[in-house]
Amino acid sequence: MGDSGYLNPEVRDAFMATGTVHILSISGSHLGLIAFLSFVVIKGLCRRLPPLWLLALSRRITPTRLAALVTIAPVTFYTLLAGAEVATVRSLVMILIFLLAVWLGYEQNLLLALASAALLILLHDPHALFEISFQLSYLSVLAIALVLRCRTSEAPTGIPAPDAPGREALTWFREYVWITGGVTLATIPLVAYHFNQIAWLGLLANLLVVPLAGLLLVPMGLGSAVWLLLAGGDSLPAGPLNQVILDLLSGMVTLMARVPGAEWHVASPTVPAMLGFFTLLYVAGRSQRNTTLRWGCMIAALLILGWWGWSPRGRADGDALRVTFLDVGQGDASVIELPDGQVVLIDGGATYDTLDMGRAVLAPYLWDRHIRRLDHAIGTHPQLDHVGGLAWVIRTFQVGRYWGNGIEREEPFYHRLRAAMQARDLAESRAEEGQMILDSGLCRLRVLNPPATSHPTGGRTAGHPASGTTSGSALNNESVVTVLECGPHSFLFTADIEVAAQARLSRADRSLRVRVLKVPHHGARSSLYAPWISQVRPETAVISVGRYNPYGHPAADVVAAYERTGARLFRTDRDGAVWFSATLSSPSMEIHTAREHLPEPVRVGPSMLGSERRNLGRMWHRWMGP
Repeated sequence: MGDSGYLNPEVRDAFMATGTVHILSISGSHLGLIAFLSFVVIKGLCRRLPPLWLLALSRRITPTRLAALVTIAPVTFYTLLAGAEVATVRSLVMILIFLLAVWLGYEQNLLLALASAALLILLHDPHALFEISFQLSYLSVLAIALVLRCRTSEAPTGIPAPDAPGREALTWFREYVWITGGVTLATIPLVAYHFNQIAWLGLLANLLVVPLAGLLLVPMGLGSAVWLLLAGGDSLPAGPLNQVILDLLSGMVTLMARVPGAEWHVASPTVPAMLGFFTLLYVAGRSQRNTTLRWGCMIAALLILGWWGWSPRGRADGDALRVTFLDVGQGDASVIELPDGQVVLIDGGATYDTLDMGRAVLAPYLWDRHIRRLDHAIGTHPQLDHVGGLAWVIRTFQVGRYWGNGIEREEPFYHRLRAAMQARDLAESRAEEGQMILDSGLCRLRVLNPPATSHPTGGRTAGHPASGTTSGSALNNESVVTVLECGPHSFLFTADIEVAAQARLSRADRSLRVRVLKVPHHGARSSLYAPWISQVRPETAVISVGRYNPYGHPAADVVAAYERTGARLFRTDRDGAVWFSATLSSPSMEIHTAREHLPEPVRVGPSMLGSERRNLGRMWHRWMGP
């Protein structure tokens, strides 16, 4: 009934990799299958009535109209049973309008029914146009309609001869392949744009999964649920049989997801490129008589598809530097892109039961930056909000070297991280004061904390048994602190260090000055040490913090302390991601935030046109990609 909350991430990833994730939620495909089965069964039963009964029925209503009328009940009931979610209701509206078209005798004009359904939905909620479910649902049906139109126009005219059963089955299978291929090809750009993935395996997977789910699992499960509602009981009728079919479906999808290259991640294509791709497909489909034009458009579309699949990263120019502080809620995640092409990731945000910041935020950002390899990954200290999301990143991306502070913990998130590292044959290198993580040209990344003589209290150091209970303050002060110095630019990444570590850093290097500082511990009062702030005196400070977090971060005293130094302050809870772009040949630095690209409210007045122009510019920037 669309409740996929009990599925583990591995099962969900398998459905995503095979392009069959639409099976996991109540969508247009489910309602369409129920409508199809109901319509075919009712119409078939009518045709098998005794001739006199059929004649009497036909005087009042045709079997086709009766099937359309009766089908309204099961699809509406299914929608309500699934909770009447917004996306499900949209699919219901589309099906009801198509049933109306069947009633009126316009069932061949699927495009008109689709346009009417879309218009009704958009009149009620114009914002639906920008939602993933709306785009995928209507684009899929549009692709089906166009494929059917093209196939109909190519079919020979005249009265067709009756097919033998085997030939009829082959014809049906050929049409099914055309429709499945058309939907898969049409939705590739949107799936790549929203999910950074090309589910090329969906062409084969849907041929197997959709019939199994639609003809067996969904009808049987719905029938069992209806029977339980009507008759009552303590167990689901035919529950074991439902489980067998469900296990077969899950096993089939999991097996296909293990095909090498099935999970193919790409950078999000730009909107102009997507529009060009759709135009080429449409022209190719409409150019049956011009073979040269048709094949030219198909080859051009395949070249665009190949470029998306490749998603090459541009060659480093040796001068450009980019540092990004990502918005991962109450946590930390920073990405350094060096002039020589090396990439460093510092922390990965948290992971929760239904949300993994590594997968939801970090990975899409890296793919959109055409990054597939991390030269260095740093887990500053083993706390959930800093290394929880690193496990998924390490499993998905190539990582040259992993750095940590050497402390191990008996926590589930830490065990997941260790398992991901072992699967990648990756060992943890302990970072300590004085180490140089990288030294490339004019750029170097060196470690300031923890001290080389440090012996963590609590938890356990790698290779040593556990010793006591790990306190949050002790873990915070053992955080890996690094400073990046690139020509005239410098960045200080402070993790969660508190007053004790800041005082030590102040004594160890009184000459340390940086242009950009990541505020320690999300702006907590326990990390406020005014002498150290005055000593470092950053030009810009960034607070990585979650909106409405329960800790009250950042503390007002901390914000005031940085403002007194004259630092320009950014916060991820208000500004979103913050990134700095600079070149080694110039001391200037550009600062951008995700908030800059959000549309602003337009108020009626003299400034209305200016606001609209700025909004169009923001939209264009988003469409053109990072």
